[in-house]
Amino acid sequence: MDPMIKLLLVEDSPTDADLVLTQLQRAGLQLQTTVVDDEAKFRTALEASSPDIILSDFTLPGFDGLAALNIAQDRCPDVPFVFYSGTLGPEKARQMLSRGAVDYIPKGRFLRLAPAVERALRKSQLRQHRRTSEQALREKEQRLRDIVETSQDWIWELDAQGRYVFSNRAVKDMLGFRPNDLREKAYLDFVHSDDKALIQQTFESMRQEGYGMTGIIARWRTKSGDYRWLEKNALPLFDAQGQFNGYRGTDRDITQRMVHELTGLPNRALFCERISATLFALKEQGLPLVALVFDIERLTTINDSFGRSAGDRLLQLIAERMRSLLGDSRSMAHLGGGVFAVVFTDLVDAHDAAHILRTEIARLFAEPFVLGGHSVRLTAKSGISHFPRDGSDAETLLQRAEAALRKAKESGEKYLHYQLQMNTQVLERMSLENRLERALAEKQFSLHYQPTISLTSGRINGAEALLRWNDPATGMVPPAQFIPILESNGMILEVGEWALREAAGQMLKWRLQDLPPVRVAVNVSPVQLRRREFVAAVLETLARGTADSVDLDLEITESMLMGEMDDTVRKLKRLRSAGVRIALDDFGTGYSSLSRLATLPIDTLKIDRTFVQQVTEQHSSRALAATVISLAHAFNMKATAEGVETEQQLALLRELGCDSVQGYLISRPLPAQEFEVLLGENSARFRRLKS
Repeated sequence: MDPMIKLLLVEDSPTDADLVLTQLQRAGLQLQTTVVDDEAKFRTALEASSPDIILSDFTLPGFDGLAALNIAQDRCPDVPFVFYSGTLGPEKARQMLSRGAVDYIPKGRFLRLAPAVERALRKSQLRQHRRTSEQALREKEQRLRDIVETSQDWIWELDAQGRYVFSNRAVKDMLGFRPNDLREKAYLDFVHSDDKALIQQTFESMRQEGYGMTGIIARWRTKSGDYRWLEKNALPLFDAQGQFNGYRGTDRDITQRMVHELTGLPNRALFCERISATLFALKEQGLPLVALVFDIERLTTINDSFGRSAGDRLLQLIAERMRSLLGDSRSMAHLGGGVFAVVFTDLVDAHDAAHILRTEIARLFAEPFVLGGHSVRLTAKSGISHFPRDGSDAETLLQRAEAALRKAKESGEKYLHYQLQMNTQVLERMSLENRLERALAEKQFSLHYQPTISLTSGRINGAEALLRWNDPATGMVPPAQFIPILESNGMILEVGEWALREAAGQMLKWRLQDLPPVRVAVNVSPVQLRRREFVAAVLETLARGTADSVDLDLEITESMLMGEMDDTVRKLKRLRSAGVRIALDDFGTGYSSLSRLATLPIDTLKIDRTFVQQVTEQHSSRALAATVISLAHAFNMKATAEGVETEQQLALLRELGCDSVQGYLISRPLPAQEFEVLLGENSARFRRLKS
């Protein structure tokens, strides 16, 4: 049915008015008509309600069409105004059109009237739609500008020559430069000399391959001349013809998590990253590498004798001597306390490693350290691991060197090389893996369901399906003990598919019992999401008829966004197009930037329980929770708070505008049968939570 058109007809002749209305109705127009014949009635009609269109004769007693047009232009300029008259000549008609009328129909040519009205209405609707779209675009652009300028991440853009053309204000806090200080400056002028080759190669790869990259880590020079560690996420820019235009990206200052704040040496994360890069080259050349971890003896005694500040100074002196004697700081690290690490690559083969290590450690501690006027001689215990014999990746080599160090300290040896039997955790892990395989075969896994409650309705609006393992030998095993093992050995793929099928089947069962409909969220492991067939596996589960796509949510974590961003987005978009909703779990604990968040097909942000538990005590946690909720709403997402345990937390989250809550205040995770009871009590039990 066509919509009703509100017509304001300015006509003093009832006969002409009837002719106009008859002609329009014959054309199929549905009209709600108000007829006026003088200025007072015209003004009253405009004040009563805004018409969709005004049709006006030009000559009326004591009132004319020009006056009506002027009044209409003042009161409702967006309403189309059409003249029909037998006295308005072509010249006068042109004047009226120039003053704002949209059309002129001579009396006697009423067949042209309906098309003119329809045409005027279409043009009016198009103008209104264009204005609405332009206003929405302006608001969106302003919102994005506000986000960019208030972001703590440095948002930047380079031209095709690698010169800065834009920076937001965050660069002032990060590097000390004002945005205009960087304009037209080449980005390579700010890169540490040791990192330039890596950065150049990375940016060139982006340009050639046409893909963005995440997690690029390098040192950038500050205005004061020192360097900060920045983590970069960047993508190349191309115009519609495929011409390369430059780069756009975001930077985050990660200096505190990349170097030890006391000694300035790389910390464990950076050290492992550097070893990984070195191992890649060594594998190609077939060369060995030795990792050495040493622990300063009697450091506790020195702290007790001279004070903690003196002990800190001693660690700084050790780091300075390491740089002086051992060379490139990229090959060394301060792992914490009195524990340091070094890698050696200048080896003919692994057999000369023992001699080199004895020589280097002896040189490092040959001379005493001067501490507060006292001469202090130091010794250290060392653990050693070899590539490729003891491991093929950085973390494994470091862990096995640490295992050898522990054995050296237990046995009193100066240094020991890693041997398999040193690491009892390896055997324990193998046992746990065997038990997990048996658990999958014998159906020892189950899902427990923890409800989420809408703070608007006070009803259960979803549930998170949580994996549980009841080991016949030991009872319920904490998820933190076995889920990492499932992920590392690949079993999570099979267990994850089982969890999807189990949750889908349970939803079907509840529907058949006429229980209130509820969405169920299943956690997805990074291992699952990286799998090429992941989307197909989820869609196959939905296609079996055990679940409607509209009932299923998938939860991913921030850490899963640090890898292949484009591939992740493509997979999530395919799932959303099938009706699956996506939640970003533990939000606030990782390193998601605003630019990354804006590109992700996310429906819900879940505030991590560590912030929720402190939201009533710590201002920073409260501010972070408020920020996450505001961000979610700004990006048309919902915000859910995890780990709600007190009424005070609930009240504050409601005040902050949180959409849903989850936690032990509501309910612990329940087996399926107990959750059914809770679902049946839905309305009555949680009425008190309603806003």
